[in-house]
Amino acid sequence: MRVETSSGQAPGRPALSASIGLVTIIWAINFIAAKIGLRSLPAMTMASFRVVLAGAMMIPIYLLCSRLPAFAETAESRRRRFTLRDIWTFLYMGFFGVTINQICFTVGLRYTSVSHAAVIVGMGPIYTLIFAVLFNLEKATWRKAAGMAIAFAGIAVMASENGISAHSPSVLGDAITMAGSIGFAMYAVLGKRLAGRYDPLTMTALSHFAGALIVLPVALSRAFSLGSAEHLLPGALFSKPQNAEDGRDDWQQISEGAQLRSFEIAEQPEI
Repeated sequence: MRVETSSGQAPGRPALSASIGLVTIIWAINFIAAKIGLRSLPAMTMASFRVVLAGAMMIPIYLLCSRLPAFAETAESRRRRFTLRDIWTFLYMGFFGVTINQICFTVGLRYTSVSHAAVIVGMGPIYTLIFAVLFNLEKATWRKAAGMAIAFAGIAVMASENGISAHSPSVLGDAITMAGSIGFAMYAVLGKRLAGRYDPLTMTALSHFAGALIVLPVALSRAFSLGSAEHLLPGALFSKPQNAEDGRDDWQQISEGAQLRSFEIAEQPEI
């Protein structure tokens, strides 16, 4: 399967290798950062916030990059008016590639470990291959089938680390994370079919923006339900002062109780 841009020219191998390497590093950091963030925010709150913020950031990036010579295709796309069909395309691409992918990734990470999530998301090419075969973009071979079987067997082994049970939090988290990875696989396959119609930057930016619009009602609801600014900052900034204050109050009550008891003993008459 050869990926081409809308101009028919495939990017060079060094550019592809550098891009894949950069994405791999960012994703490695993303797992740890998301796990830390879940200590301070509920999973759905954090997931909706990050999707909306990402979509909002993509618009200025899209407008800025479209002025650069390297993104001449993007500038040409901007000059062409988008139709209702284009808007529908960006909506379902944003739904699979951003909404489903990021919401399930963040919520799933709440109930599973970083190592489990990394392996499940790393199996994205397997899910992509399955959809590519279903959409007649790839041909299934016995080697590809064997590779998929081995990969799914690895997931089963990881899920059995603490015992396989329908009520196991790890199994639930693994399933949710897998759903997010499957959503991105659908995004990749559908994007392949649309690669000749849109340039990569336009597809990425507007899909993220569409995904942000889908999640925006949830993000607004979560923002209003926070109730205080305490949840907007890492919990560590508040837990230590609060615990210290509680400790001082408890120590003060204990000290006052001990002094009162000593006074009562001193006042008792001798027999």
